[in-house]
Amino acid sequence: MSSNNKESPEWYAIIENVNAKRIEKYNIFNHAGFLNDCDKAWINHHKDSENGFSKFEKEVRSSLLYYFWSKCEWEILVYGFPYYENFKPEKIDVFDQVMMNWDRFINYLWRYYKYDTPKRVL
Repeated sequence: MSSNNKESPEWYAIIENVNAKRIEKYNIFNHAGFLNDCDKAWINHHKDSENGFSKFEKEVRSSLLYYFWSKCEWEILVYGFPYYENFKPEKIDVFDQVMMNWDRFINYLWRYYKYDTPKRVL
């Protein structure tokens, strides 16, 4: 990690932009509520050397569930290519996309706060 004091971390998911009628990458930390919850989880648990990481992880996962799980604005349908008539699409939301790489995600976020603590958290 660099110490360039970025304002927010970056982790992208694929979403549908209904206004533009296209699929786009979305940085989940652009969601102010989720980012605020992550900041609070870091502030509350980073000094606890024994259980800090696991408590941080639990709070972040809970917030991710609250904001991005099973809400139509965060869901996309995934089809195979080429399209087959009897193929059943899979519904995937932002929560599912993050959980596919949960260990990498939570370790990235922990290191982000540990080494690049943004000014807004101080």
